[in-house]
Amino acid sequence: AIDAMGGEIGVESEVNVGTTLWITISLSNETSTNTQFVAPEANQDKLDLTYQEVELLLPYVKKLKEFEIYEITLIHKELTKLKENSSENIKRWVQAYESAVAYANHEAINRLLEL
Repeated sequence: AIDAMGGEIGVESEVNVGTTLWITISLSNETSTNTQFVAPEANQDKLDLTYQEVELLLPYVKKLKEFEIYEITLIHKELTKLKENSSENIKRWVQAYESAVAYANHEAINRLLEL
């Protein structure tokens, strides 16, 4: 989650002195991948996927179901693969899924994974 917000995490430790754990996150409105998040509900009625698009999504959906919501880097890798040479409908589905994950909206995630 930290890297998804353009941040870093680190630790500094010195024997007999102590340990410092530090976290930085970006306060900018842009994410490091320049992804614009849109509320999942806003796109729900616009996701009229064709049979071919659903067939293309199925292997990705199967893989995404294996991840926990906090495994953002793995989710992002799968979605990046899916976005390559995809239709506008699939790109909208990806955007809705990214948004659902960003907002930890389990209901929207499950709805999107049902196809």
